[in-house]
Amino acid sequence: FARQPGVLAGMWEAIRLLQVALADQADPRAITVDALCEGDDIAPWESVAWVTGPYRLFAHLETPVLGVLARRTL
Repeated sequence: FARQPGVLAGMWEAIRLLQVALADQADPRAITVDALCEGDDIAPWESVAWVTGPYRLFAHLETPVLGVLARRTL
């Protein structure tokens, strides 16, 4: 989520980061991502993505994914 209104950017890069990092997992399909589209308008405090699955599989990627989205959405 963002603190101010804006336009979402970096979602493709964030999803690709998850795909590449999770490719070596026993079952990479255990993770699902529901997200807004690149270029969508976002409101303050609106969630832009929901990652579902065993947290231990993607916990180490939380900071890099948030960093990509925060940097690109500036």
